[in-house]
Amino acid sequence: MKLTQRYAPTSRHTYLWPNIQTYTQIAAYLDRNDLPHLLLHGKPGTGKTSMVQMLMAELAIDPINCININGSALTDKRGIEQVLEDQLQRTFVAFTKSPFNVIILEEADELTAKAQNFLKKYIDDTEHRCRYIFTTNHPKKINTALHSRCTVLEIREPNTRMARARLQQIAQQEGHALPDATLDTMVNRNATFRQMLNELDGLLAQLDSATLPNLTNQTAENVIAKAKRVMGDNYQAPAVNLFDYGD
Repeated sequence: MKLTQRYAPTSRHTYLWPNIQTYTQIAAYLDRNDLPHLLLHGKPGTGKTSMVQMLMAELAIDPINCININGSALTDKRGIEQVLEDQLQRTFVAFTKSPFNVIILEEADELTAKAQNFLKKYIDDTEHRCRYIFTTNHPKKINTALHSRCTVLEIREPNTRMARARLQQIAQQEGHALPDATLDTMVNRNATFRQMLNELDGLLAQLDSATLPNLTNQTAENVIAKAKRVMGDNYQAPAVNLFDYGD
């Protein structure tokens, strides 16, 4: 399983907040066990989907009370209004432990103007039992009527200090302590935390192959050389000979 999946945030304490203002605003909703309709926008990889996952976990939304619709996939020939209505009707079931139903529309900028106008009335008719969460990379493609019905939050690139600390924490949980210079390079050359995690995933895989080699296919010298290529000047030799298994 990739690190992006293994370490997906499940609470406000594991989400990588871009700033204190966003944290304070979301924490206030969670403390009330409620949400407004949300429009989350930002560059790809900044944490919009992670934010949604965290909110669903914090609010203990039962999967039966949640439906995820991707705007780019709504191409049914019957018309987008009918497709949306068919899918939204599936959520109108008795509440379990969930405080309300949640409709998540990802890539909402792909919704046509007709679909957005349809949703405007649907939100008004169902807001007593549903919360709508829209995610988009292009908020200007979402019409004014939907904007006005949502709390709009920009999800920005992660706080550098928090990103660095989280990367080190994950690396340590995976059995590695990375040099500060390696972490600094990783944070500085990647714009989003998802990119940082993907790079860390590759690095740890390389380091794992160096510390636990398949000696039938490669020599100790080869895997150490590979680790040096990955780490560059930041490579640190093991304190013990990892390839000395004794007689």
